[in-house]
Amino acid sequence: MTAARSVPIVVEGPEAVTSDLKLWGHAGLIHHCDGIHFLSPDERIGKLCKCPQSAADRRAQAKSGYGPHPSTNIFFRLADNFFLGVFKFHSTSWLLAENIQNIRNTLLNSHDKVLCELSIETVEFTPADGGLSMRYRKPAIKELTPRNEQSTS
Repeated sequence: MTAARSVPIVVEGPEAVTSDLKLWGHAGLIHHCDGIHFLSPDERIGKLCKCPQSAADRRAQAKSGYGPHPSTNIFFRLADNFFLGVFKFHSTSWLLAENIQNIRNTLLNSHDKVLCELSIETVEFTPADGGLSMRYRKPAIKELTPRNEQSTS
């Protein structure tokens, strides 16, 4: 827990960032995929899941109750207190799930640690029809390590 709006973090390796889609029901996990292929259960792994291709269609299907929602996990260390241990941040944010692939690609290409900033941003939204303004918070992560300074070892 912190009152800070952002925290510098260190993410180590591509396995430290996962993002998939899950639909839960009364009996447990109903649908688990990466948007294209099933990730579980064992008998369905690798088979096509038939989720919509576009993010907008996936959101609409999830909103209707028939499609999976994002499940994003980031395992990290605090940049300012590295040896305190590994922490986990979990989110079901659509925007974070869509943007996390950039960090994952950097990790896949660098095979090293990446300095990032994990933040919670306040967003105000006023519907186009003039309805009530709404305020919500969304998680965000951005890379702080310049690409040309990353280690390639």
